[in-house]
Amino acid sequence: MKRIVAAAFFLLVASCDQDRPLEPTHDVTNLDQTIQVHTYASKKSLNRAVAKLEQAPDYEVEGLAQWRMDAIGNVKRCDIHVVEPKSRMDRAQMETWGHELMHCIYGSYHREGER
Repeated sequence: MKRIVAAAFFLLVASCDQDRPLEPTHDVTNLDQTIQVHTYASKKSLNRAVAKLEQAPDYEVEGLAQWRMDAIGNVKRCDIHVVEPKSRMDRAQMETWGHELMHCIYGSYHREGER
């Protein structure tokens, strides 16, 4: 069957509402999926690459997760686009990497219009 590509774009600008329970659109905890990480040297190069993706957002991102589903709705792959950390102490990039990984596992959990 032909794969259906379901793209979801997310970014980390500030912080999500930490008191709100996680309400995932999918949950692939303990399931096999391929995660491919695309790294970029800067936020500018990240956003240049993201602009070329299918269904690209029309705003700048700090990071982006895009999951792909098969014809029956199972998540099979997730691509993460992030800036490469500058050091082992680059907490901002590490937070973004973790945030985008959460999107691969749990899908969309931002409120409508929230970034």
